[in-house]
Amino acid sequence: MMNEPAPKKRPFLVRITLFGITERLAAVICFWFCVGMAGLTVYLHLKWWWGVGLCLTAFGYWLAIWWMDKNSGWRK
Repeated sequence: MMNEPAPKKRPFLVRITLFGITERLAAVICFWFCVGMAGLTVYLHLKWWWGVGLCLTAFGYWLAIWWMDKNSGWRK
């Protein structure tokens, strides 16, 4: 067995954002779902704050995915 560095502990916001998500594909699906729903709220002229909330959620997913990719946090 190689001497691999111990995996970094996930930051609090990454743990909250990816709560229960263990695979990258599931996180990417959640990201694109939020982006699509935000676009749909704009298209259907729904409440503007729904779109803003979904965009912020998508941004959170994107940052969490980026951190996990950078720190080899996904299951292999």
